Amino acid sequence: MTIKQTQVIFYSAAVFNFLAALILFAPTGLAAQLGIHPLPEGGVYESVMVGAIAVFGVGYAWVGRNPKENIGIAKLGLLGKLAVVAVVYSYAFSGGVNLMFAVLVSGDLLYSILFAIYLNSQRQVVEAI
Repeated sequence: MTIKQTQVIFYSAAVFNFLAALILFAPTGLAAQLGIHPLPEGGVYESVMVGAIAVFGVGYAWVGRNPKENIGIAKLGLLGKLAVVAVVYSYAFSGGVNLMFAVLVSGDLLYSILFAIYLNSQRQVVEAI
């Protein structure tokens, strides 16, 4: 994977996370406008979640800026995205969240695949050295 491809993946992942945080930040009302259910209510747990989503976005920007030095953040990002997908999709299958929420999390699924491809390419580079 080229440095440019890596930067596109991780900078766009940062933007995705910032937008997700904005959508899920209760005072914006964006989740309601998009038909996401259940709606965030702005409690402490949801506020911590929104903050964590944004912080992961900062981490993805760091990876985009310097992929080799921040590979650990990419690994953590893959784990985080897989956890989000597992939790939200399990709720979606049981009726706890609606389709729009699952659609939003499909971005996390896509980025988890891209992060895995990137990390695998780095493993191959290390093995070749």
